[in-house]
Amino acid sequence: MAQFKPSLKDRFWSYIKGNKLTYGEACFELRLSTIGGNNWRTNHLIDHLRNNATETTEDEIGLALHHAANNGHSDTVRLMLDKNCGNTKYKEPQKNPKFCNAAAQKWYELNKKLDMRESANRAIYGETPTTPKHVREETRWDTLTWKERSFCTSARNGDVDTMNKFIEDGVKIDVLDDYAICVATDAIHYDVFEVLLEHGADVTARNCEIFYTAIFLHATNMAPEFLETATKQDVHVTKKQMEDILDAAAQEEFINTETLENLLVFAGKMDEKPDVSKVLEKNTVKQNAEASALFKTFQRNTATPSKKTNGFKR
Repeated sequence: MAQFKPSLKDRFWSYIKGNKLTYGEACFELRLSTIGGNNWRTNHLIDHLRNNATETTEDEIGLALHHAANNGHSDTVRLMLDKNCGNTKYKEPQKNPKFCNAAAQKWYELNKKLDMRESANRAIYGETPTTPKHVREETRWDTLTWKERSFCTSARNGDVDTMNKFIEDGVKIDVLDDYAICVATDAIHYDVFEVLLEHGADVTARNCEIFYTAIFLHATNMAPEFLETATKQDVHVTKKQMEDILDAAAQEEFINTETLENLLVFAGKMDEKPDVSKVLEKNTVKQNAEASALFKTFQRNTATPSKKTNGFKR
C-alpha cells in the first residue's frame, strides 16, 4: 500500500482535531476528505473509525468510497480498495434511525448551505437527468455492495481510470444486469463502452436497451460509433427483439438510412430473420423512398424460397 505524507495543512488539522473527533465528526470529515481526494486524511480517518467501530462504520466508509469514485479520485479509490473498503451492502447510513448524530446533521446543513442537496441525492441514488426513467426504476441498489455501486457511478461519469480500479479489484462488470454499459451508452461515454466490451459486457442486456440508445445517437449523428460497434458484436438477439429494434429505428424522429443499413446488415446475419412486413406498412417508411427500398431489399433477400412443383398445379 502506498504511503501518503501529510501536508502542512494536514499536520495542523491533526494537531487541532487529531484523535479528538467524535464518531459522528469523524464520519463527516471522512466524507469531506474523499470528496476532496485527500489520501493521507482518508487513510487516517478510516483507521480512526475502525478503531472505534460501530454497526454503521463500514457503511460510512462505503459511502465515502462512493464519494471518492463520484468525484474521480482514482488514487483515493485505490487506497480504500487496498484497505478492503466497500464490501457491505449499499445503503445510506444516515437513514438508520440509530445514526441520527452529528455527521448526518452536518451533512444536511452543508448541502443546504451550498444548495447541493438535489445533486447530492442524485449522486447517492443514481438518478441522473440523462438516465432513462425505466432504467432508473429497474435499478436495485440495495442488492449491491458499496464497491459495486461505486463502480457503476464511475461508469456513469465516464471515469475509465477509476472504473478500472474496481475491475482490477474483482468487481464484476455485469452487476445489475450490465447496468454499467447501459448507463455509459446513455451518457455517451464511448471509452467506457469500449473498456466494458473488452471485459465481456453484454450489449443485449436489459432487453437490448443499448440498441435503442444507440439508434438515437446514430440517427442524430451524436455518436454513431455506438451502433456501429454494437452491431459488430457476436451476440444473440431474438427475432422479436430485432423486430422491435427495427420498429424503433423506423420512428419518424429516428429514421435514418445509414442507421437502417447498420441494423439490417446485423439482422441479415441472424439465424432467424426478423419479419419486416409490419415496418413496411408504417407511414414513415412509405414516405421515405430510401428506407422503403432498404426494407424491401431485405425482405426479398431473406424470403423463404417457395417449393417447386415441377410444373404441375395442385
